[in-house]
Amino acid sequence: MRLLLLLAFLILTSCATNADRFPSSEKKTIDNNFVLANYFWDNDHYFIVNDTSEYYHYTYKKSPFTLGSAFGKTWRIKKDRLQKIYQLPQLSDFGTFSAFYNEKFLYLIRTNQYYLGSLDGKQKFGVRFLPYDDEKDSYEDLDEYVRARQGLGPDDVFVAPTYYFHPEYNRGDVLQLDKSSRFDDGFTHMGAYIGKGQTRNSPYDYHDMKLKTKGYPANLTRVVYKGAKSQKEFQKNFYIALKLLNELNGGVKFARLDYQQDYYDANNLKSIFDFYRAWLDPKWVRNIEDGKPFYEIILEDVKYDVYCSEHIAMVLNVAINLVQTEAGYVRVFGKNSEQLRRGSAPQESDLLKGGEYFWALAQKRWSDEIKEELPEVDDKSITELWKLYNKTSSPIVTKITEVGLYLAWPPQTLTDLIANVMTLYARFDLVGKDVALKTLNAMKALILSRVTFADKTKVFIKNSVIDFPTDKLDALMKPFEDLVNRYWIVAKYKGPKRAYEELQLAAHALVMKYRDPKFLKIKPDSFFYYATPHVIHRVVQGLHPYSKYLEFEILGTVLPLSDLELTNN
Repeated sequence: MRLLLLLAFLILTSCATNADRFPSSEKKTIDNNFVLANYFWDNDHYFIVNDTSEYYHYTYKKSPFTLGSAFGKTWRIKKDRLQKIYQLPQLSDFGTFSAFYNEKFLYLIRTNQYYLGSLDGKQKFGVRFLPYDDEKDSYEDLDEYVRARQGLGPDDVFVAPTYYFHPEYNRGDVLQLDKSSRFDDGFTHMGAYIGKGQTRNSPYDYHDMKLKTKGYPANLTRVVYKGAKSQKEFQKNFYIALKLLNELNGGVKFARLDYQQDYYDANNLKSIFDFYRAWLDPKWVRNIEDGKPFYEIILEDVKYDVYCSEHIAMVLNVAINLVQTEAGYVRVFGKNSEQLRRGSAPQESDLLKGGEYFWALAQKRWSDEIKEELPEVDDKSITELWKLYNKTSSPIVTKITEVGLYLAWPPQTLTDLIANVMTLYARFDLVGKDVALKTLNAMKALILSRVTFADKTKVFIKNSVIDFPTDKLDALMKPFEDLVNRYWIVAKYKGPKRAYEELQLAAHALVMKYRDPKFLKIKPDSFFYYATPHVIHRVVQGLHPYSKYLEFEILGTVLPLSDLELTNN
């Protein structure tokens, strides 16, 4: 098991391949501007830019805490509420974490603060509080701001992914990061805000489907899809996908397992559109071998349950890969008349269930169960993500099983989760080799609780294949030990920060292998892929890659007006 820990250390320090969320006109590279290529497939599939986690370690002297404004108003938390409800001594502690080691303070990490723009050539970093009137149940100002930032009109529908966190989880020992919710940065739920105080979530009735954030702040996110000529049309498409997947069949079915041990099946387009068709048509048969409609299997097997953030990830991936028109459904599911040629399973009464069938069914079920006017999407205004990468060909989308291909972001792996934790909370150059390795070692129980290794593991070392029992993988430690020791020596000459950067580059090839469950010989029923409640935050931080045809921006942090007051500015 020591293997897993040491190998992960480089896994863990290697996060420089992910997307910088600072606007392109204000891109700021970190020091030597190194870029690691080929994060997953190639540069045509995902942005490969600099890791921005550096900003989250900036001191207030280097980058003062800033309050953002909305419509010329700047809000702050009332002092008595700050201490009583949020358990924070001062406002600048909001969204931070104080790391300790053996009761000794190491440093402050500004994990849940974010980029607010620039002023006088300097990056502004902090929080923008967005109020809603909880006493009057009024959301007009909040909705106006969200629509304005997305270029929408006053009556246009929208979907804003929303993820909630606990600001009181703001300190802990690096050897006990799991106890302070650091694997998720304190974020414990993701839903979607759709205006007028309404949210959609899994579980279906979470917070009574209302935007309740007292003591539980939520970051509101803007999603821009570059495959749409009009963001108004994309937001309609996003809205329809959300409503269909959330509200049909009595509401989305929440996971029966904790998300830490919940299967993330929707990690490829085939799985997503199998689920989507069964959700629309509970009689749809996926294949003959199932022996029953796939919807029945979804209800029976915990593998197909959807945790809160899995639900929103699935909705977004449907929204960017399926246009809500008959033509859009035909492009993805094929024509009714093509089903036999496409190898579709026989259906009840010999029905041919292609795009025309599912589009007609979607309209009917919307009318019968959602009972509001169905927004009309301009089919020519949106190009599906899979189509953007296949401009001269038309793959059978429902047969694409490659993990992460044509999704908004590749699914997180256990490797990624550990890597992000190490990058933010136990960086090689900030805590030293010993503390970093001890921090990693403290994660052993968590690793073992999530994955199961085969009895034998085939390992490639210098073109040789060696079999090791999983409890004797010491041989795999050597390449990582060599790197750690080598760059710890380099640190004496070039400084810890430069050595850390070179270590990341040197470790990249090894690290990539440990993002592959086949290489690790992890059993198929292990919990290796994830869509965590803070995955969009990881994207914004630059710690997880995403499609180059998407942009994510934190609009602000939503709190009830009763907790806020205007500043004097």
